[in-house]
Amino acid sequence: MRKGVDRIGAPGVPAREVVSSVSQLNDVPERDLAEALNGTSDHHGRVAMKNLTIDVAGRTLPISGADVSRFWLKVDKGAADGCWIWVASGSPKGYGLFSVGGRLAPAHRVSWVMAGESLDSGKDLDHLCHTRNCVNPAHLRQVSHAANAANRSGPAATNTSGMRGVSWRADKQKWAAQVMFRQRKHHAGYFDTRDAAELAAISKRVELGMANAADHARLAEIEQRGL
Repeated sequence: MRKGVDRIGAPGVPAREVVSSVSQLNDVPERDLAEALNGTSDHHGRVAMKNLTIDVAGRTLPISGADVSRFWLKVDKGAADGCWIWVASGSPKGYGLFSVGGRLAPAHRVSWVMAGESLDSGKDLDHLCHTRNCVNPAHLRQVSHAANAANRSGPAATNTSGMRGVSWRADKQKWAAQVMFRQRKHHAGYFDTRDAAELAAISKRVELGMANAADHARLAEIEQRGL
């Protein structure tokens, strides 16, 4: 019996397989998922999961078994970090695109829905791995827009310090630390070194409850090195 799959069956009763969570999808063949989405169930114990849809450009579109079979042909699961890389067409920002019902949808959102998860309006689907063309649902989480922005992997493109939340103030000849949260700037002080300003910026994000995994990893590194 494969991990993550529950088989139920008895003489005269068709067996069925139930994909029970996002974390179990690695071990379920794409063929079974496709048949699940079609809603088929035969004497070989195929899955009975169906009626999945995704909203694209204001329209609710069904995801068929043919769609899911076609989807997995465009995915490379060989990355060492566990990312499932989308190898087909993508958006200018680097997100994969997949056609459903003649409309293009973000591939990672399609994967999320195929995993049996819902997409809540008003929320973003955030990549914990910071790899925009990754479609592994285990690397995704549904969060508010503010939390998604907080989970950026590094400084903004316009940042010249190389450290998130840190900038040089020529008028004070010091490094400034500040954090943007809910459309408001939170000042964390001026410092002689970039490292000190970085620590202050991270500490402010922790205080505001918007620190991400990269922040906590950096704090652990600073503590270990005694910076």
